[in-house]
Amino acid sequence: MIKSVFFTSSIFMLIIFISCKKSNSKNSTNPLSEITGLINKHYELWTFDSITKDSTIINFGYLKRSENNHTLMIYIDGSHYRSAFGIKERDTWIKPGTPSSFGMSVFKDFDILVPEKINIEIGKDHTHDKVVLNYATVEDRVYAASRVIDTYLNSNGYYKTVIIIGSSEGARILPSIYWNLENREKITHLIFSFGNGGISQYKGFKILLQKDGITSLEKKMYTQFEDEIIKIKQVPYSIDKMYFGHSYKRWTSYLHYSSLKEILKIDIKILLLAGVRDYYTPVESARVIVDKFKKKNKKNLTYIEYEEMGHGPGNKEDSIRIIKDMHKFINKTN
Repeated sequence: MIKSVFFTSSIFMLIIFISCKKSNSKNSTNPLSEITGLINKHYELWTFDSITKDSTIINFGYLKRSENNHTLMIYIDGSHYRSAFGIKERDTWIKPGTPSSFGMSVFKDFDILVPEKINIEIGKDHTHDKVVLNYATVEDRVYAASRVIDTYLNSNGYYKTVIIIGSSEGARILPSIYWNLENREKITHLIFSFGNGGISQYKGFKILLQKDGITSLEKKMYTQFEDEIIKIKQVPYSIDKMYFGHSYKRWTSYLHYSSLKEILKIDIKILLLAGVRDYYTPVESARVIVDKFKKKNKKNLTYIEYEEMGHGPGNKEDSIRIIKDMHKFINKTN
């Protein structure tokens, strides 16, 4: 589970690197310095704000190109406990997050909105932080994301196209976020990026355990999970007890959660991306969704299955292909 959350930032960082090399001189000797310099300059264009409720805070950031821009991309991050925007030290961004690559190259013509998880500070790493672990449930994540989206759209209701893209865990809860929105009618597209709730994580682990391609660490995790469930049921809301990077409270919330019924009720355009070699969210989960859509004769789902990919792209060629597929979907359905 820990490994799975890093793919999006790292591979879209490759896109920044490519752009950086194209736009800078051939004499450059420090591409990483170039990238961080570009990211720091780019984030100066963003506005950061927050919503407070009782003892909690939901931070978020948005990039507005101009009042004439009519397309908004909303990004829902994966399951890690770092800021979605990356890591910042002493007013300097030292590690990029997905929003920087989205804003600089991947969706450089779109406005962008990114909600953080509850109590995560912009630019900070909150791994093992109890004030964050305590709000890592499905319900809390759905509440935080939908609250930010509604707050933003209430003040910026002029968009013709509003796309929400969920990554990994963010994709798993995407249907729940959609149905929790007051401004649901303003959403035009949903993109599920290498994650979905076609089946629960519990059922997914049972499938993954039978696959030949899993690593020894993954095999250990899936093999031990039945025994761990017994322990989780004894203290289901503990944030002190951890299993593979997540608290028992988080596992209690996600273990049997599936958003299949919710996604089947959605009628706007949907893009579902899945990797055959994904050993965190098995491709069978996506295939369940596709099969259900076919049986209901629903025509609003575009499904792309990548034979050679896992839990996201593994190289720049994969990244470029995925980005092209996303843009093709958006342009075709607008």
